[in-house]
Amino acid sequence: MIEQVAVDIASARGLHHGFLKACHRLPRNIALEVRGSSFQYSDLLREASRFAAALWSIHNGPPGRVAIFADRSVTAYAGILGVLMAGGTYVPMNRRFPIARTAAMCEMADIRAAIVDARCAPHAMQTLSVIRQAVTAVLGDDVDALIRDDWRGPRSVLAGGTAADFSPLPVLGDQPAYLLFTSGTTGVPKGVPVSHANAVSYLVAIGEQYSVEPTDRCSQTFDLTFDLSVHDMFMAWSAGACLVVPEPAELLTPVKYASDRELTVWFSVPSLAALGARRGALTENRLPRLRLSQFCGEALPTQLAVAWSKAAPNSLVANLYGPTELTIACLSHTFNHTHGTAANGFVPIGRPLTNLGCTLLPVEQHDEDHSHSSGSGELCVCGPQTVSGYWNDAVRTKERFVELFCDDGLVRTFYRTGDVVSRDAAGVYQFIGRTDSQVKIGGFRVELGDIEASIATFHGVTQCAVIPWPPAPASHDSILAYVVAQGQVDQEAMRAYLRERLPDYMQPKRVTQSESLPLNANGKIDRAALAALVPS
Repeated sequence: MIEQVAVDIASARGLHHGFLKACHRLPRNIALEVRGSSFQYSDLLREASRFAAALWSIHNGPPGRVAIFADRSVTAYAGILGVLMAGGTYVPMNRRFPIARTAAMCEMADIRAAIVDARCAPHAMQTLSVIRQAVTAVLGDDVDALIRDDWRGPRSVLAGGTAADFSPLPVLGDQPAYLLFTSGTTGVPKGVPVSHANAVSYLVAIGEQYSVEPTDRCSQTFDLTFDLSVHDMFMAWSAGACLVVPEPAELLTPVKYASDRELTVWFSVPSLAALGARRGALTENRLPRLRLSQFCGEALPTQLAVAWSKAAPNSLVANLYGPTELTIACLSHTFNHTHGTAANGFVPIGRPLTNLGCTLLPVEQHDEDHSHSSGSGELCVCGPQTVSGYWNDAVRTKERFVELFCDDGLVRTFYRTGDVVSRDAAGVYQFIGRTDSQVKIGGFRVELGDIEASIATFHGVTQCAVIPWPPAPASHDSILAYVVAQGQVDQEAMRAYLRERLPDYMQPKRVTQSESLPLNANGKIDRAALAALVPS
């Protein structure tokens, strides 16, 4: 079978083909450590083939879009590989999300098959029971008989695949490899389909700067609904390296996880490293085995980068930047604390990756919310990592994907990031702020309008506004809400109401009821004034 795989991948390049090549070259290397078990590349390929065969049998062809109701298990990782091998698109779901939100994403994606593990089975069962279309559930081996017996509804259930092997299918470059949903301004998540060509372009470009070796042990700190997990999986597997998956409890002690598991490659949001620092674990030379440390998803504080460099003295430290629409990361910066620090206290986001072009659009300063410095602008990026647009949403696609002239005089499609940046004489970019109300909470993109849309539908609320806290750009860890309502708002009832509609990281930490909300000179809600009302 493995020899046949080597022939199959010669004529096509997909996100998973690096994994298949590693299976051919290094079948006995450890590919995955998860839940106390280790899987060689040959083992993981066998598991993935079973899922691919099961998915293929459902429609006697490519499975289309497949929901992944699995989390930090061999079912999750073999399932993703199986979907790609069968010519499908994987759509990860988060068991911590409200059922209504997960069901909406399944229906928007037109899910017809789902891969389910034991940990996510209850969430999957509830979700699939309320969506309109029939979905075939492919259950992992870890799903016990009790759960299988409890599964109800007109959906067939397959206990994994039975095929000993499965010949991976060639894929077209523009075919979506995965579909992720991000926060939307109206309370409805928006889908971002990332093609195989987008993903492969990223892996090649980032690999030119920061290579992974077959002997490496790589972290996997991100949830599968976070696109940075794609970097974790396929950078490791394309190199024949080991993906080391922590249990949720281990992420509460990230430095200990990196040390105990003898990691050599680290990748996380800065806030996870900051958690280790706050607990006093980020001491000098604590992580001598690390040779590469990468951060993305939030602005990287210079002080944190310095502390991490001292704790991992043998490691290169890199800051990556990029929205999902530009495939994982589109700019990178190698940090060196001996060369001084940035004026705003954050590490620069760096220069664009190979084959990407950047331009700055002037930022209209409508009010005090957009008081950015001169010489800055909204970052727009073009190139092979740019996705084709939003999933079944021509209006929002037209707003964000625009035709602009490049420096070479040609017109190309740029993605407007909404991030305001500055660029120095050396071509290094620095993050300043946003042109809109999008923020990052623990690395997750959050549209404040998404939260406000849910609060506004609570009984009695006539006006509402939310702000990130603390207010400094890119350093937020919570949300504060302000409401105007008819009568007294039942705080507990509102929290219960929001828990049914919003993920945990979007839940307001505090809700304050006021007689009115402050407005600026243009008649808009003055968020800066709201922030000033927060007790110090």
